[in-house]
Amino acid sequence: MMSTGFSASAAGAIQGGAAVLTVPAGSNLATATVLQSAVAYSNVGGGGVALPPWAEAGDQFMIANHAGSSFNIYPPNANAGFNGGSAGAAAVLAAGACAFIRIMTPTIISLIRG
Repeated sequence: MMSTGFSASAAGAIQGGAAVLTVPAGSNLATATVLQSAVAYSNVGGGGVALPPWAEAGDQFMIANHAGSSFNIYPPNANAGFNGGSAGAAAVLAAGACAFIRIMTPTIISLIRG
């Protein structure tokens, strides 16, 4: 699909890529675990995950927290922010919650938690 102009994560989302177990780590954007898939879940709380630096406008991500405690989700770079918040700041994903994320522009990211 990428040869038709879709980005890697968009192609994965369209194809219904498998959810990848991800272990959050680190305490900031520079040290967080970088997502390797558009669909990820964790059964370990604490630390954080970062959207991949290759994420671009139109890409979508789904992250599920199956842990007993929260973890942070960081934008793909220090210039981007979630829902009009501070650039580079993390969004907290509570225990048992899911997040749907869409990259709107290189600096604007929409995040819905549920």
